[in-house]
Amino acid sequence: MCGIVYAEERDFKSTWDEYKKGNYDTVLQITNKWIKEANAEVDPRIFYLYIATENDWKKMRSAVSRFQNSKMKSSPIFWNAIYLYLERALVLGDSEQLVQYGKLFFSEASSHPKATEAMFLYAYGLSDLSNQTEAIKILDEIEKRNPSNRLANAILELREEIKAKK
Repeated sequence: MCGIVYAEERDFKSTWDEYKKGNYDTVLQITNKWIKEANAEVDPRIFYLYIATENDWKKMRSAVSRFQNSKMKSSPIFWNAIYLYLERALVLGDSEQLVQYGKLFFSEASSHPKATEAMFLYAYGLSDLSNQTEAIKILDEIEKRNPSNRLANAILELREEIKAKK
């Protein structure tokens, strides 16, 4: 495994160094071992690197599902990983995952710096699944939080799409 011994695999720094070098396959192999260990509590930084390097959506969904109720939820890094997961769900058109984990983000990490963006992805997923009423409620909540100009424009566009669907 590119000269990395098992003891070093447990070390975040060496894993992070591999990530920075662009050795994503190596990072995935290392993080996969942790993710697959039964009953293991994973360092949220390792979880983030796993989400950043896993290409198999089915495996990623399984891992996220497995750790959604872990102790990691108290870490902002865990929520960074969930936000990255939400972005992947958006790109892959998996609105059910946008709703499930957007709602989780909204309810459990509302003070996270990415919370308003995560809420927008949640609203988008709701809209895509034809739950326009709930999507509008989430958009209203986002607007109360003074979103960035970029996000405010995206909200306007989504509101227009919702109006067009009605």
